[in-house]
Amino acid sequence: MTRPATSTTASARQRGFTLPGVLVAGAAVGLCALLGHGFRAQTERFREQDAARQLVDDYHQAVLVWQARQERPRCPRSLAELHAAGLVRGRPVDPWGEPLVYRCPGEASGEGFDVASRGPDRVVGTADDVNGWE
Repeated sequence: MTRPATSTTASARQRGFTLPGVLVAGAAVGLCALLGHGFRAQTERFREQDAARQLVDDYHQAVLVWQARQERPRCPRSLAELHAAGLVRGRPVDPWGEPLVYRCPGEASGEGFDVASRGPDRVVGTADDVNGWE
């Protein structure tokens, strides 16, 4: 006697996805997406900090050049005066949309003036500030 041919053999029934397999694959994809988003957010924070550092350094150097061009050393009245004199290209606004902090006479640097960014928290005097004297 021969067995009648069936359309579903034992090996054909085992070819589908199992629930644990689908759950593990879904968890792996979710974990990769979460890690990728965190990495992208961290990279954006570094990019903003670097842009703020460059901006503060540009304005710090511009104040030094401005002072060197004066008959007697004095500070510009504002950072906008440096922009008007053509010593810097960008506006004195940090990557977080806040104006740079400018003080003359300065309180922190030994050069007689301070240029700083408030940082991502937008508060002066916190650990995330970007200072021209550091």
